[in-house]
Amino acid sequence: MTVKKDRQRNLPVSNRVVDLHLSAIKEMAMLSVRVEDAVSLSWGLPSFNTPQYICSGIEKALREEEDIGKCSSPDGLKALHEVVAAKHQKDTGVEVCPDENILITAGNMQAMTNLFRTLIDPDDEIIVTDPCFPSHIQQIKLSGGRPVYWPLDEDNDWELDTSKLPDLINTKTKAIVIVSPSNPTGKIFDRQTLVNTVEMARQHGLLLIIDDPYHHFIHENNDKYFNPASLKEMFDSIIYCYSFSKAYAMSGWRVGYMVMPASLKAQVLKVHDSNIICAPRIS
Repeated sequence: MTVKKDRQRNLPVSNRVVDLHLSAIKEMAMLSVRVEDAVSLSWGLPSFNTPQYICSGIEKALREEEDIGKCSSPDGLKALHEVVAAKHQKDTGVEVCPDENILITAGNMQAMTNLFRTLIDPDDEIIVTDPCFPSHIQQIKLSGGRPVYWPLDEDNDWELDTSKLPDLINTKTKAIVIVSPSNPTGKIFDRQTLVNTVEMARQHGLLLIIDDPYHHFIHENNDKYFNPASLKEMFDSIIYCYSFSKAYAMSGWRVGYMVMPASLKAQVLKVHDSNIICAPRIS
């Protein structure tokens, strides 16, 4: 109804925006706040509170740090860069430069928007799984690109068939997006599938973008999990995006980080600066 009304009034709204739809899970969340005691089955809010040591750290910072309410450096606080570099090496075995390879973001939603706006020229294509996280589709379209769908095989436990990937790649393809464990299926893609995917991306001059909010929740399936960012020889072909939202119950704090080649960070930082300046310093 709103879209139709806007068109009738001839408001100067981009067709790209008019043709987008608010994702159903966000609509559900907005509707649920109007209903007392509603049980939310919409977006993935943690079922536990932000840990007390984080809240206590904020209390201490509010009392003692005179700059706590100010912007940080556009690419994030130096101290956090160093901690992220150490964490990334512990998680993947890959050593990265805190200054050159890390960008602190306002969560993975903002990180992915940064990336798509950096990579996409009009009508460029980004390969996503089908089904995928619906916001990725919106972000790609809003950046002027086209999502290309790589079907998950429901009959084979939602596995990816890498033999189908070459047929999805052409001269307009810029990147492949992987979420593992997958949203919405929960599928943990196996090592060989992911290795084949990043090798294929590299062969075609594409980037593999890893959106990772969920790997802390694999529990007894730990031996099934593989992070392609651990492939040192593929570093220049991989962008790793990590969010604190789920694992640390910080979904409202909006903070995460990206690990990527230095040459790409220099380009993404331009978009990040124009979009948000910096991630919330307090977070």
